[in-house]
Amino acid sequence: MSIKQQTKMMKMVCRQAALMRAPYHSPPWLRHAANNVEKKEKISSQTSKSMNKKKKLKQHHQLKKIQQTTK
Repeated sequence: MSIKQQTKMMKMVCRQAALMRAPYHSPPWLRHAANNVEKKEKISSQTSKSMNKKKKLKQHHQLKKIQQTTK
C-alpha cells in the first residue's frame, strides 16, 4: 500500500513540476528578441533591394536623356 501512495505522490510532484516549468519553456523575452533580429534583417535587405532598383531606374532615365540629346 505504501508503494501506491508513493507513486501517486510522485505523479503529483512531477505534474506540479511540469506546470511550474511551463512558463519558462520558451519565455517571451527570448522569443521577442529573436523576432526583432529577423525583422531587422528582412527590413535591411528589403531597403537595399529597393535602393538598388531606384539607382537602376535613375541611371536608365539618365541614359535616355543623354541618348535623346545626342540625336
